[in-house]
Amino acid sequence: MTISNDLGDIATVMSAFEGFAKNCDVPADIADRFNVVFDEMLSNIIYYGYPDDQRHEISITFKHQDRCLNVTIKDDGIAFDPFGATSPNTALPVAEREIGGLGIHLVLNMMHEAHYRREGQHNIITLVQKLE
Repeated sequence: MTISNDLGDIATVMSAFEGFAKNCDVPADIADRFNVVFDEMLSNIIYYGYPDDQRHEISITFKHQDRCLNVTIKDDGIAFDPFGATSPNTALPVAEREIGGLGIHLVLNMMHEAHYRREGQHNIITLVQKLE
């Protein structure tokens, strides 16, 4: 599916994934996990990936194969590896922590695998969740 860089379109992705998950008999807790991941990843892309005020397209692909869910998110925003940043120090009190990074830390802990690559003018994020 393809959405625009509009925060309102995140709900469209969540709804489409919900239907996909039901068709593939994905357990509800795993589908819920993906909704958190979609909200975090797509809102970061929309907020930080586009320095202009132009319309951009973000493509999202869902795939169920070999007891795994694979989700690919492709955008033409500025090059940025969200998984290359240093993990936040969650042992520190909230008031002493650096701002940012906690959402990506959450994504990395919710998925079995998370990968980033840059191809031409596109960021490509691949998320893998095993269905065990």
